[in-house]
Amino acid sequence: MMPDWVAQTRLRKRKRDLQKKSDNVYQFLESDILKADTHEKRRDIEALRQFLCAQFDEEIMAMESRELVARARRCHIDVSDIGSKPENEDHWVHGVHGAWFLQPKSFMALSEMVEEAEHQFVKARVVANDFWWKFVTAIAAITAAVAAILNLFRH
Repeated sequence: MMPDWVAQTRLRKRKRDLQKKSDNVYQFLESDILKADTHEKRRDIEALRQFLCAQFDEEIMAMESRELVARARRCHIDVSDIGSKPENEDHWVHGVHGAWFLQPKSFMALSEMVEEAEHQFVKARVVANDFWWKFVTAIAAITAAVAAILNLFRH
C-alpha cells in the first residue's frame, strides 16, 4: 500500500492534467469560434466545446467529491449526515459522461462539516499536547527541587 502523501500527489497531478486538457480543448476551439461566419456555426462549436470540456470538469468534480468523502470518513461523517430537503433527496449527481459527483450545495455543506470536525480534532490534540507538556514540566521541576534539597543535605 502506498503512503497517503503519494496518493495525494498523484491525485493533484491527475487534476492538473485534466485541467490542462480542458484548457487545451477550450483554446483549440476558440479559433474555430472566431472563424465561424454564422451565428449557428458559432453556437454549434460552442456547444461542442462545452460538451468536451464537461467531460474533464465532471472527472475533476468526481475526484474532488471522492477526496472530500474520504476526509469525511476520517472524521466519522457520512454524506447522509448533511440532511436534505424533500425536493433534493439525492446528494449525488450522475454526470453526462458517467462520473458521479456531489451536488454543489451538498459539496459545500459536507466541506463545512469536515472542516469544522478537523478543526475540533486539531483543537483537542493541541489541548492534549498542552496537558502533557505541563505534566512533563511539572515532573522536571519536582525532580530539580528534590535534587536541590538533597544537595543541601549532602554537605
